[in-house]
Amino acid sequence: MSRILGFQNWIKVASGTMQRGASEKRGERPSLWRDFERFCFPSVCRNCRRNLDPMNSEDRWCSECRIEIAGRTRQFCGRCGAVLALLSGHEAEGGRLERNPPPMINSGCCYCQHLAFPFQDVVSVGNYEGRLRRAIMRVKSSLDEPLMFGLAEEMAERIEAQHWFARLDGIVAVPSYWLRRLKRGFHVSDWLATSLASRWNCPYFHGAIGLNRATRKQGLLTMRQRRLNLKHAMRFRNQPRHEGAKVKEVLLVDDVMTSGATACEATRVLKKHFCEVVHVAVIARGVRGDSVSFRRVSVGG
Repeated sequence: MSRILGFQNWIKVASGTMQRGASEKRGERPSLWRDFERFCFPSVCRNCRRNLDPMNSEDRWCSECRIEIAGRTRQFCGRCGAVLALLSGHEAEGGRLERNPPPMINSGCCYCQHLAFPFQDVVSVGNYEGRLRRAIMRVKSSLDEPLMFGLAEEMAERIEAQHWFARLDGIVAVPSYWLRRLKRGFHVSDWLATSLASRWNCPYFHGAIGLNRATRKQGLLTMRQRRLNLKHAMRFRNQPRHEGAKVKEVLLVDDVMTSGATACEATRVLKKHFCEVVHVAVIARGVRGDSVSFRRVSVGG
């Protein structure tokens, strides 16, 4: 049953994306095929597979998933991308604030104020917890394309809101060891980077960074062990398609960032051989829940 729902959702996402792109180019209304697709395959949440409002086919999430995954009622750290506060106030339909949220904290937060990062900043969709955590775990265990489409779109919207977005010269994905890729059958970071590059028509430097050796899984190590595990583990691949490329600012894409060891090592390699400034984008920011408890503040006083 889950495979049937997944196939229906995939058909909806694919046809909706194609029709939306064609309608935007020609300025036309949606075709009869889209109405037929809505009737045959009702809208479902890309995360929990609940039925959505059939009149609004642009919805990606149900109300609960929208608040936890795609809600805008949050304040981010502009340096490490962690969610610092859940904002309360007058909300519009769908859990979105009618007023603009307070500015991001760019000087560092309790999660990153004692850390030195070689990259410029981090953009994330949310913290690695709740429904977002379960969504990432499902994507990493089996390639759920509709869910991946939804997470990639949320990432893109967060990145497009940054002041440096227009200056990006290319996209690079965090590498994965070839044996691990072969065993899993896909690479989440590569999939995300390809999706973002296609959305923005931006150069994607595929395979710009490689791994010298097989590393231990970062999630099973302590903070100090994670840094030692990746020390000098990455290298820059000076391939012909990368030579002569005028690159100043690049976007480094990964699925989850916890300690920042992987992003720091990849940034070190990129800044040494390829570019000057590195911005990091992840789906989720892994933070320890005992560091600080979320505080709820009001918007507009």
